[in-house]
Amino acid sequence: MGLSDEILQAFNTGMSKVRQVVEWPFGAKGLGIKSKFAGLDFKQLLPLQKRPLGSYAKTAVLLYNMLLCEDPEASQGYRYFQRKCPPMPLDDYMHQLRLQKQAYVLQSLA
Repeated sequence: MGLSDEILQAFNTGMSKVRQVVEWPFGAKGLGIKSKFAGLDFKQLLPLQKRPLGSYAKTAVLLYNMLLCEDPEASQGYRYFQRKCPPMPLDDYMHQLRLQKQAYVLQSLA
């Protein structure tokens, strides 16, 4: 009972614009993660296998999200969706992160 090709095509077409919006923070000039945390883009300073690049990137995204909690107007996505989906307050965001970490720890113990 799979979805028809027409339904999948319509879904993918509708989602493609949203997918692009989600990717904007990574390359947005002056507003994106690479602009806010320029050290992530200096290839000569971050040689592969000599730095924990994954940790750097995750930390940059976390800090970027925290900045957007405080200043949602800095987000192109927020403006694109006509301010219908505001970010949660920073305290709530941090609380959700703590809950997710606790759930992860409990799951790994099970």
